[in-house]
Amino acid sequence: MENEKDIEITLKNILFAGVGAVATIGEKSKDMFIELAQKGEEAIEKGKVLNEELKHKVEDTIKENVEIKVVKEELNTSDDILNAVSNLSEEELKVLKEKIAEMGCEKGKGNKDEK
Repeated sequence: MENEKDIEITLKNILFAGVGAVATIGEKSKDMFIELAQKGEEAIEKGKVLNEELKHKVEDTIKENVEIKVVKEELNTSDDILNAVSNLSEEELKVLKEKIAEMGCEKGKGNKDEK
């Protein structure tokens, strides 16, 4: 009987230990979850700061090392001019024709005044 009592006590203790382990894991996991969430939040904030610093460094590097030049295409030959004119829209052609007509009138006045 005494032996059965010892086995019963041992089994109860094993059961209580299992329940205690589950309870402890539950408490620890809750604490660990909160701790991990805080560390994750801190990591994201540090990442944002590092990202901003990197962005500013890249902008500064570009400002220091990149040179932008605007190259104006020159029309040296009549073929260059004809190619440029062939790409104009109807409205652009109209404006060009008016400008040419004005220039022709101005040259005609200039020639009359010289004579």
